[in-house]
Amino acid sequence: MIYTVGSVFEGILNQMLLDLHLIEEPIGWLSSLDIALWSVIIANIWIGISFNMLLLSTELSSLPQDVDESASLDGANWWQKLVHITLPLLKRLSWLYYNSLYSNKNVGYYYPLFQN
Repeated sequence: MIYTVGSVFEGILNQMLLDLHLIEEPIGWLSSLDIALWSVIIANIWIGISFNMLLLSTELSSLPQDVDESASLDGANWWQKLVHITLPLLKRLSWLYYNSLYSNKNVGYYYPLFQN
């Protein structure tokens, strides 16, 4: 099985679904409004996952360990540390995520999907 990146009708997902005998003919992902809406939503999520995971891992690695250790010494369990220490320290990340979520609404993500 060789998978190639082609048009929306001959793409990797269609080829995999055909090879697994889950569909009998390729799906036109952008040919109907119902499917096109979900295709754009999934593509947007797929694009954003890597960026958001990079932000989250960077922010989590930069959290001060001494605060967490102090809470452990004071007898805090994992839930209390999460709610009272980790989440409040991630406020910067939530602000950055909110800004990036609403500032990245550009046509560059969607134009390649609808060029056919």
